[in-house]
Amino acid sequence: MLDGRACRCGSTGCLEAYIGTPALLARWREQNSGSALSAVSEEEAITALVTKATAGEASAIQLPQETTHYLGLGIANLINLINPQHIMVGGWAGLRIGPLILPELRRIVEQYALQSPFDAVTLDLCQLGQDAVALGAATLPLEHFLSSGGKVSQPSMPVGVSAQ
Repeated sequence: MLDGRACRCGSTGCLEAYIGTPALLARWREQNSGSALSAVSEEEAITALVTKATAGEASAIQLPQETTHYLGLGIANLINLINPQHIMVGGWAGLRIGPLILPELRRIVEQYALQSPFDAVTLDLCQLGQDAVALGAATLPLEHFLSSGGKVSQPSMPVGVSAQ
């Protein structure tokens, strides 16, 4: 969002300032001033938000809907620009709130993405759990090993340096 909410990175209008867990909880605190939200951890607060939204509590339904709309627009732009094959919603908060928002998220992404790239992408919840980043990083050396046929490559030497 141009000139939008302040982000923790120091800029304004970043997508994270609208969909990140701290931003989501800050917006919930703004709407529910005087509540006990500040006394609980982020994990407990997100769990409470999902529980209340699932139960149909009006004050808790609006925030996931807004967040889904912002996230959907961001994902649609990503699809339009990069044409990814798979988009996975993950992270501890994404996995908690994901089942609540995923159907609406798909609808919003389809509404704003170009049809052909949208038809080619899968949008799902990550099944790797909270260790997805570490598992993804761990696959990089394995992928390199397999793509090189198992050959160990020699590290390149800087120009002018001999390997003696």
